[in-house]
Amino acid sequence: MKKGASLVVEVGIDEPGQMGRHARMIAPDIVVITALEAEHLAGFGDVETAVREELLMLSERPGARRVLPLSDPEIRGRRGLLRSGDVGVVEEERLDSGEVEWPRRGLCWCQRVSSGHASRVTMRVYSEGERGRPIQTMDLLCPLPGAHNARDLGLAVGAALLLGRSVEEIAGGLSGFEGPLLRSRVVGLARGALLYEDCFNAGPASVRRR
Repeated sequence: MKKGASLVVEVGIDEPGQMGRHARMIAPDIVVITALEAEHLAGFGDVETAVREELLMLSERPGARRVLPLSDPEIRGRRGLLRSGDVGVVEEERLDSGEVEWPRRGLCWCQRVSSGHASRVTMRVYSEGERGRPIQTMDLLCPLPGAHNARDLGLAVGAALLLGRSVEEIAGGLSGFEGPLLRSRVVGLARGALLYEDCFNAGPASVRRR
């Protein structure tokens, strides 16, 4: 893919049928899935329907390259979602423990995350189908607090590298990043107390993450 301007579109759905319409309208070249879990159940009715609707983006755009979180239980339970040329992102400890199997297809990007007010992400990129010596290593500072944001950063980096961005360009973009209001902010209160502010349109799963 040629390097140039890119458009990032966050696709939100809250009832059946929306994802198919959005996929046809947006027609993405790269599809990034961050998580498959309970959300907008007032419209979907149950978790199974919500997951099925989210995955429609993959079937509607079969030619798009995929960046997938391999540690997500719904992704892990569906073999074949990661194809040759796609990118799978997973925490190193989940591979070491055997919780997640080494993917047979697609590039595998292993993460090791240190959590805090500013999380650091070390990523090692391995060739398709083998865990030998990494072909690339990156060490990035996540501008948002919490290990969950650092893990999502790995997915964003996967998309950026597929678009031809260099590690230096990615690090430079992160250095000027400012998060949105009411999401993933640490706010200082009186007497040195800290408030973790993440209350805008937050679902049960996002509230539990840390």
